[in-house]
Amino acid sequence: MKIKYYGTGTSGAIPEMFCSCRVCEYARSHGGKDIRSRSQATVGDLMIDFSHDAFMHTVYGGLDMRNYKHVLITHGHFDHYAREQLTGRYVTDENWTFYLPPQTAAPERERLQKNLQGAKGNPPRRAPEIADTVPFMPMDIMGYRVTPLPARHAPSIGSLIYLIEKDGTAVLWDHDSGLMLPETIEYLRGLDVHLDFVSLDCNLARGQNISPYHMDILQANETAQLLRQMGRADERTRFFISHFSHLLDRTHAELCEEAKEFGFEVAYDGMEIDI
Repeated sequence: MKIKYYGTGTSGAIPEMFCSCRVCEYARSHGGKDIRSRSQATVGDLMIDFSHDAFMHTVYGGLDMRNYKHVLITHGHFDHYAREQLTGRYVTDENWTFYLPPQTAAPERERLQKNLQGAKGNPPRRAPEIADTVPFMPMDIMGYRVTPLPARHAPSIGSLIYLIEKDGTAVLWDHDSGLMLPETIEYLRGLDVHLDFVSLDCNLARGQNISPYHMDILQANETAQLLRQMGRADERTRFFISHFSHLLDRTHAELCEEAKEFGFEVAYDGMEIDI
């Protein structure tokens, strides 16, 4: 299974447009892996999140959205779900499906239907199908077993992390969440699955947990240790950190050095991994 990170940043990306902190200034002057666009990734044939930087990922990152008919949305914040870009004119009969948390799916389905009422054009305007996700309820998508799990993030709109399994390979995508919720921990504890790949939120500066809805590197390590203790991960599991903001106060090189302490690998825009 191939995984590609198209965007490894948060809502403000790096560099933030109006920020002059040392991390943003370093990114402006050095570019490369220090530039972090908004969240988007692919896991095999599935896409995770659809941010406002999807067009940039298409132009500069090699993304071809036509190849991804199933998009898993973690939650409805704009840096993960760019709803304004979903109504277009498609010269194809194929359907796209976006999987959203229940709190977001119903109003989105209604919004898209209203947008299409009376729409004219050649070719006609279309919109993707919106599917409800049910926490703890596995879905069979193109041969992938996808299980949405509740995340500790934006409870008013619903937030999810995803367990993705296929052909004996398992991926846990744990972004935009603080420490795991008790019900998610208990669900994972009860599974008989080995995680080959885990991607963890690492949004905040070490020891500066100003929000319960994101993690710093210490909480990411706490999560990794918990997964090991419950038997879901071991020395074969590859742990990555991603979803970075300038609040992390680390350049890419500095973060790579710090991550060695915990056995983490550091994601960057355009990074590809085979597992």
